Amino acid sequence: MPSSPKPWSFSTYTDADGRTYVYGYRNRWDPEKKQSRIEKRCHVGRLDPQTGQVHLGRKFLTNNPEYAGKFWLYDNNQL
Repeated sequence: MPSSPKPWSFSTYTDADGRTYVYGYRNRWDPEKKQSRIEKRCHVGRLDPQTGQVHLGRKFLTNNPEYAGKFWLYDNNQL
């Protein structure tokens, strides 16, 4: 039985010009070091700081079509 895909965790990054970007990542457990490691990381989109809305990037939408056509807000490290 195939397992369901791992959920995305989200974080933000603010550049020197004050633009805030949302990044998604998935973790995996490293049994040798006994700690989690980032398995995959990708740029999700740009965050509008006034409204909290995330403007999703084309590449993220191409790879994750389930996020398309919806209004996404970023709050407390979650979409």
